[in-house]
This record gives sequence, C-alpha cells and structure tokens, in this order.
Amino acid sequence: MMRTILKNAGLAVAFSGTVLAAGAAFAEDASQKAAYVARAEQLILKTCDTCGSEKNADAYAQNLVKALKATVALSSPEPYDLIYVLLVGAPAHGDIPAVPAFAGRLNDQQIADLANYVRGALDAGNMQMVRADMVATLRATRAVPNYGSQAAEVFDCPVVGGEAGSYGAPDPKGVAALSAMLAGGERAIPVLVDAYRADDPKAGPAVVVDALAAAYCPVVAASDGPYYQRIGELRRFILEAADDVFPRTLRAKVTNMPIVWAVPAGDSLVLREPRMQGGELTCPAPEKSGVPQDLAAAAVTVLGTPAKLPVSGEEASKAAQTLMTDVPNARLAYAANALISAYCQVVSASTSIEMVQKKAFVNSFGSQVIQTLQMEPARLAAAAAEKK
Repeated sequence: MMRTILKNAGLAVAFSGTVLAAGAAFAEDASQKAAYVARAEQLILKTCDTCGSEKNADAYAQNLVKALKATVALSSPEPYDLIYVLLVGAPAHGDIPAVPAFAGRLNDQQIADLANYVRGALDAGNMQMVRADMVATLRATRAVPNYGSQAAEVFDCPVVGGEAGSYGAPDPKGVAALSAMLAGGERAIPVLVDAYRADDPKAGPAVVVDALAAAYCPVVAASDGPYYQRIGELRRFILEAADDVFPRTLRAKVTNMPIVWAVPAGDSLVLREPRMQGGELTCPAPEKSGVPQDLAAAAVTVLGTPAKLPVSGEEASKAAQTLMTDVPNARLAYAANALISAYCQVVSASTSIEMVQKKAFVNSFGSQVIQTLQMEPARLAAAAAEKK
C-alpha cells in the first residue's frame, strides 16, 4: 500500500499538517490529517511513471524527499522556493536525484497539497500554509516553462463569436476555414493570413493573430505528443503569426524591463514578457521608461487612487480607453507603459500585499492594458461607424 511506502520514505511518520483556511498555520486534527495524507499519497503515486511495484514507488518517494531537502529550505517561513522547484523541477547533482517538474501534471491545488505534505513532514507548527492561489501567482510571475502552464493540464482552446469585422471578435466562419486548412497540412503563415483577411477584410492585426491562434489550437490539441510539446508548438505558431502580421521592425529600442512592458510594432503594440526578477518589485525609472512626462502625468491622473487592489481587468481596460480619449494622439505603446508605470508605483507602495502578489498584480494589469490598446483602433472605428 502507498501509505506504507511513504512511511518508509520518512513522511507519514512525522506528518503534523492539515488543510486549513487561507493563511493559517499547520495544526493537529486526526481526520483532516488522514485525508490530507491520503491525497498526497495519491499525488505521488500519480506522478510516478515507472512505479510498477511497491519497491519502485518506495524508491521514487524517498528520492523525491531527498532531492527536495537538498534543494530548498523546507522549513522556511515562506514556501515560494519550494513551490517553484515543484513547478519547474531541479537537476540532479552529485548523489542528489533530480526533482521532476510537476507543473504540467498537477494543478495549483495539487501542487499546494504536495508542498504542504512535504513541509508537514517537519515540525511545522508555525510555517505558512501553502494555498492554491500562491501557486497560481508564482506561475504567473516566474519563468515557468510552457509545460508549466495550467493549459498543459487542460488544453482549453478559445471559442470565437461575432460577425466579420466586429470589434475584438474573429469571424467564426473564417476561423473554421483556417482550421480546415491547418488540419489539411497548410502551415504557411502568409497563406493563412491572406485566407482569413479574404473572409474578414476589416480585421486589424490583433484580430488576425487571434483568429489564427483559435484555428490552430484544436488542431494542436488533437495531435500526438505530450501536453508541454503541444503548448510549445501553439506558442511558436502564435509568435510566428504575430511576426508576419505586425511590421517586423520596432520603432524604438526597448530594454528588457522587470515587469510586463509594451513595445511599438507598426501602428500597434506588442507585449514583452518581464525578465526574471527576484526580491522586491522594481518599477521602471521615469528617465528609462521612454514615456513622455506629460503622458506619464496624465496616466497618474486617470488611474487615480484605486479603491482596492488589484484593479480588475474591466477597470484596467477603462483606464486605457480613458487615457486615449484624454490624449488621443499618444502612441499606443507609450500610453500602455504610462499606465503600467503608474500602477506599478501604486502597488509597490502597498504594505499589505505579499511581494509575489504585487508582481502578479502589475503584470496582469499590464497585460490587460496592452490587450485593450491593441484593439483600440478597431474599437474607435466601429464606434465611428455606428454614429453614421
């Protein structure tokens, strides 16, 4: 039985943890403890690809614990290092075995269960409970590989709707036609772009890329191969499509920022992912951001003082549209970065939010602002057409 295996690994014998409400410390409760141990045992068994016997499962469990103990401080008050190693894995070194990457196999709650179980093997009285939202935040803010996305566990393709040329919505008939071409083996991006634009001639660059992504996703999902390979293939295709649809030369050289950042691309903008950043949240210095000072001041005014953090996606979109109304001639990338910088300063000043959450808030806000402004020309054109 798996319980015997984990006792041999030195876990169940010393276990003193339980699942409690968010932010609670570990506590003693026999019934909750038994249920928690059972869940953890099943997770470890589930992730062992070669456990055809109790002997193999015993070795797997012991190696996992040994590797984690040698790689991270399991008794640290904050569990983020442990979460990250469970997500992305760690290489073997010396006689220490490798830690598998669990991100593509386990969802956020399961990663939290596994982390709490390992920490519960220690004298865990005052250690912080690992929660699913902590795992989700870390996935969003650290460089977890493609196979580490939640989509690797559930390959969830977008659903499109609306009429051709409508704001922000790829034409479903055009997407279906593209999907048929892709299923038939067509992979030439220019051919696919021209085919979609023939069905939806008023579509802007962002809508065209979204259409190609929506068309290719079910084709990739139905193909053979591990989830992480399919996720990587879809992302490669989307980046190649964006490179074709948007002009290939950027108007300005932009340094790699510690937070999500907008880069000019023709008459639109693209998102640049943040570089890996440990420690404190770092907001771009005004003199290095490239944002005109008057636009930066306007963004601060538009953003104001949010009633609560994080700002919702709807509020972020509204702020982006308001700024473009107030400063209609602003370049889209500069407008996006002005708002991102202003929001970063607000979040950074908060003393009641954990650092990893601060980074997630800023990057989520920035992504929403960039997505909104990518669609801004199409939205304005549609609004003008309705007035006629």
